[in-house]
Amino acid sequence: ASATWARATMMLTTFFVLCDQTERAAPELMSRPILGGFIKGGMCATVAWGVAWPVEVVKSKKQGMEAARYKGLSTWSILQDTAKSEGIKGLYRGFLPGAIRSCLANGVGMAVYQFTQSFRKD
Repeated sequence: ASATWARATMMLTTFFVLCDQTERAAPELMSRPILGGFIKGGMCATVAWGVAWPVEVVKSKKQGMEAARYKGLSTWSILQDTAKSEGIKGLYRGFLPGAIRSCLANGVGMAVYQFTQSFRKD
């Protein structure tokens, strides 16, 4: 549970901060209903996953086939063990497929959301 909480907290905090910063840095681009939404959703979510991915790896180790090996260990100690034994490659194992999925799914989701919001009457 602690790994899931840590991952979600890191990811969502990063995502919302980045969304806010992209709105401030490029308001004209981000206000474009489809392109702006795709860039904001896809890029911000993918960077957020990049920040949280090592904790996702730990969560998978605690829940997967290696669960018995890590029983009773803290998220932090498993993270340290993975970094020592497997290095940066171990902490980011499986990131590329996850990043591709994140970029496409969150980009399309945000583009559709912003597009439908453009029809809203205030």
